[in-house]
Amino acid sequence: MVLDGIEAPEQMLEPALWEALEEDLIGVLQKYREAESLMLVGHNPGFEWLVQWMTNQRPRLGIQPGTLVIIDADMPPAPGCGQIRKLVQPSDLT
Repeated sequence: MVLDGIEAPEQMLEPALWEALEEDLIGVLQKYREAESLMLVGHNPGFEWLVQWMTNQRPRLGIQPGTLVIIDADMPPAPGCGQIRKLVQPSDLT
């Protein structure tokens, strides 16, 4: 699991992330907007769209499988509400 070996709050599965459309991703952010922090693990094309929507930025290589994107964002979620703090592509690790 992604969180094995680190201290983290209880993991919750969010069915809305499975094959999520744009409105599903925004809905998940709305649902957890009071959280101090939130980690989403999912698939494209939705997550690449979400990064662009939240930050008004498109990562140079897009969001490849295995990419980590850390976004600092104001809530409630809105277009441009965040900034990419860190982006790590799998190719950065080799």
